[in-house]
Amino acid sequence: MPRMNYWRPVWALCVTQVVSWGTLYYAFSVLLGPMGAGHGWSVPEMVGAFSGSLLVTGICAYPAGKTIRRFGGPAVMSTGSAVGSLALLTVAFAPSLSVFYAGWAIAGVAMATTLYEAAFAALAAIYDEDYKRAVTFVTFAGGFASTVFWPLTERLTVWAGWRDTLLLYAGLHLLVCLPLHRYGLPHVGAADVLETGPGVTVSELLRQTQFLLLGISMTLYAVVFSVISVHLIPLLQAKGASLQQAAWLAAVAGPMQVIGRLIEYRFGDRWPIARTGTLALLAFVPAVAGLMVRGAPVGLLLLSVGLYGMGNGVVTIARSVSIVELFGRDRYAQVSGALAAPSTVARAFAPFLASLLLAWAGGYSGVLAIVGVLAGTAAVLFGRANRS
Repeated sequence: MPRMNYWRPVWALCVTQVVSWGTLYYAFSVLLGPMGAGHGWSVPEMVGAFSGSLLVTGICAYPAGKTIRRFGGPAVMSTGSAVGSLALLTVAFAPSLSVFYAGWAIAGVAMATTLYEAAFAALAAIYDEDYKRAVTFVTFAGGFASTVFWPLTERLTVWAGWRDTLLLYAGLHLLVCLPLHRYGLPHVGAADVLETGPGVTVSELLRQTQFLLLGISMTLYAVVFSVISVHLIPLLQAKGASLQQAAWLAAVAGPMQVIGRLIEYRFGDRWPIARTGTLALLAFVPAVAGLMVRGAPVGLLLLSVGLYGMGNGVVTIARSVSIVELFGRDRYAQVSGALAAPSTVARAFAPFLASLLLAWAGGYSGVLAIVGVLAGTAAVLFGRANRS
């Protein structure tokens, strides 16, 4: 196979991951204020819709993995792009809060079939010894999703309004992501590549200590990631930054994700994955501590956001590689889906619960303290899972 064609699925997914993460996940925190002001809805009501979206993603994660294993990435991911476009159109024209919630529920289905879990399952069906390299390059690109879409969404909202911004993003799913998913990935059923061994059921996985340790660790990480990513811009605004300043400060997380992945790509083979993932998860602890400092200078905020981005970037790779090493390439889609289900449910509820705690406490200190403890616990459990 020509080298360009060999890596074509990677280049296609590099583009679609930036767009899918940017429009379905990261844009929400920027649009939160303008949409609430336009409709007159409160922050907990708005965050509740997004949490519902992530809950749907968690419910769909395991079925999505099984579907990709049976039918392959092109069919599932291109359908997910069409669903994503429908979701954003529904959110844009929602006449009531109930329809707004329905739109984000549809977006949850799109996220289950287009984001990293689906992409990694598709790559596992294509690559063998080059799997880690393929995942690394896709996450290089995906790391720029927040960098691109946080400031882009802020500017588009100012220039065109939040509704037209959502319409533009719906068009990106139809005109960019759908064709790349359909024609950029090889048209071969994943079963033709992966059905070399028996499948695995959730009940079988739940009897394995490694799966339980890894599952709890990744669930705690999901809480940390979701609370920080959803509340980062409001948190920075609470520190005195304007919306535009907060968007640019938060955008630093994207390049730092890529830097973290570059370091892992260059030196990761020298360390076991247990050490890599543990150190990446521990990076969240000083990041949270820096965000808790009263009157924190811009330099400290940049450092904290950078550590958050770097840790998040490496954990994405460590999780994927650990699944392959612990459970095998032929079971990746099912194991990944089973792991993603509780993680995504936790990611769904965590921002909403954090907003309630924030409203009750009147500040982010308590929320961040809990997040720091969860990050440290996740690091310990990840190391134990991969050393077992």
